[in-house]
Amino acid sequence: MTDARQLGPGELAARKRARYRLIVLTGCGLFGGVLGAFIGAAVAEGHATTNGWFDPAKLVLSPIAATVLALGFVIGLVGLPVYFFGQVDELKVRRNLQSMTGGLLAVLGGYPAWQLLAAGRLVPQPSAFGIWLIGYFSMVAMYLVFKVRD
Repeated sequence: MTDARQLGPGELAARKRARYRLIVLTGCGLFGGVLGAFIGAAVAEGHATTNGWFDPAKLVLSPIAATVLALGFVIGLVGLPVYFFGQVDELKVRRNLQSMTGGLLAVLGGYPAWQLLAAGRLVPQPSAFGIWLIGYFSMVAMYLVFKVRD
């Protein structure tokens, strides 16, 4: 099903990027599976559970496993984004920086406001997941606004 013609440099580069993306996504999926297996094993052994919910403060791992997983998190959550940030064009970099700044500002302003509303018993106490949602959805919204605007 392949053409008899030679592929041009743009087509070769596009295929190389697609292959690389598949390798990175597969690696991230494998790391997530390993992390899930460690957490599942800890839960099965009676660690890391509180009333049926996962409690990371009670997670017990061997020192080697903890070191490998921590290193994987640093590489996956800091190293890969920094590396891939250098692979995008200037317009996308600017949009990403603007939306990340907006998400940071939403968290910096949203958490104290939420805490004050909770002190007045208007809303429940802030949770880590709620703070993450504030940051995530504000970043997505700002990115879409900047993308439409440009």
